[in-house]
Amino acid sequence: MRQRAISAALFVPILLIVLAVAGPVLAIFITIVAGLAAVEVFRLLRSAGYGTFAALGTALTVVIVLDAAFPDTLEGSGTLLVAVGVVLIGVASFTKIEPRDGLNAWTATVFGAIYASLLGFILRLGHAAPPVDGAPLAVLGPERGWIILLI
Repeated sequence: MRQRAISAALFVPILLIVLAVAGPVLAIFITIVAGLAAVEVFRLLRSAGYGTFAALGTALTVVIVLDAAFPDTLEGSGTLLVAVGVVLIGVASFTKIEPRDGLNAWTATVFGAIYASLLGFILRLGHAAPPVDGAPLAVLGPERGWIILLI
């Protein structure tokens, strides 16, 4: 509990500063946080006894979040990135001698990567947010207003 309070005391002011600037700084910040979340997820999975491909999973997380930062670049690219990531991690699982270990590593890595990449929703919300006219947060604009409401 103490560690969570310290983390909140550290990250909330940084997040508020990033929200004040918004734009690409917000995308970079969320990408870094998602990368750190992926590292933590893979550490927890490893301590629970699951073999993972942490580097591949963390890379997939970061790429999915970056895709959320640029939603207009290619329609449906998030789905395509997840599919490519699942296949690449599946190929990496062939390096395990025991098939059961390969399957466990594959599923644990895909789960960890997609779970941590859900932080990209914050960026998608900022891009797709409707105007908040008449609301107390309307002065911040839809991107920052909805993200603060989410937090």
